[in-house]
Amino acid sequence: MKRDEYWQQFEEAPPIDCLKMKYDIQARIYEETKDMSWAERREYFRAGSDRYHDVNGQGRTEDRQLIVCEDSEGYRPKEP
Repeated sequence: MKRDEYWQQFEEAPPIDCLKMKYDIQARIYEETKDMSWAERREYFRAGSDRYHDVNGQGRTEDRQLIVCEDSEGYRPKEP
């Protein structure tokens, strides 16, 4: 299948307003979590993460940790 033929199959698809979808999701999450304590919000997002990993077949392991930042191999701080 050539490149032009591939994209022609999507011409009938309705357009997607990605920003509206993003704002709608953010508003829904805000409404669901606005009255929660910090611990309740943490559990809310942990449960969402578990659902995501279950759907994608990755499962959840107890030793999985949140990675906040990884140092790049190419990054070296300047020496004084």
